[in-house]
Amino acid sequence: MKKLLLVTASTFLSLFVSAQASMQIKEVGSQQTLTANQVLNMAVFASTNIKTTLDIRNTSNSPKTYNVRRYDITLNTADGTDASAYFCFGGSCYGAGTYTSPTSLVLQPGKAASDTSAEYFLLVADLDEAPVAGVSVVKYTFFNVYNTNDSMQITLRYNGLVGINKISKDLSGIDVYPNPASESAFLKLNALKASDSKVTVYNSLGAVVSEKQVYISEGKNNIDLKIENYPTGIYFINIKTSESSVTKRLILK
Repeated sequence: MKKLLLVTASTFLSLFVSAQASMQIKEVGSQQTLTANQVLNMAVFASTNIKTTLDIRNTSNSPKTYNVRRYDITLNTADGTDASAYFCFGGSCYGAGTYTSPTSLVLQPGKAASDTSAEYFLLVADLDEAPVAGVSVVKYTFFNVYNTNDSMQITLRYNGLVGINKISKDLSGIDVYPNPASESAFLKLNALKASDSKVTVYNSLGAVVSEKQVYISEGKNNIDLKIENYPTGIYFINIKTSESSVTKRLILK
């Protein structure tokens, strides 16, 4: 069962339209520049925390004052416990009950939040998953305090693309090692029976990096993920058989 949260400040949300923004947003883990309304897909496991860090840069030729607002569109609910979203921005961190950062961020022309050595100037978006993994959708809008049409919204979708099965019928002992990895990584698992399977690697934005068919033999298996030429960042390794689909997180440094 999913819990749908209706944002009471819906009229506030309607103020933010996709306009030519004075800002550039980067996902720090992959260093990819994001576009307005882009969806970042990621996997988070039961009763764990996941952080997504977004950097904002003022691309205009004048100083700008920016703020962030969070919208909990859908938060997973399991065993009577909700997933919890919260964030840091502008030098401070806030609990789940704070939706707009009380502290704004002033950026000079060409400067980014990451150009300062102070903590929490970048947006750090947290999600604490419920006891059973499920789908959550949280949106963050960066906006110019003095011109709300100057804005960009990014959607964080948890477990919506790669998914995490709660029960695997034919696989066990599934893990990625080493993790973090630098030059090579392997997916190891135990299979109850032999099968033709598919291994898909996603980056932190949910895009498919590689996909290959593999044959899994009964018993122990080690699958070379061939990550030698991948950029540093966060990846999700999905293995799919006829009966199961399991995803593991890999940090490449």
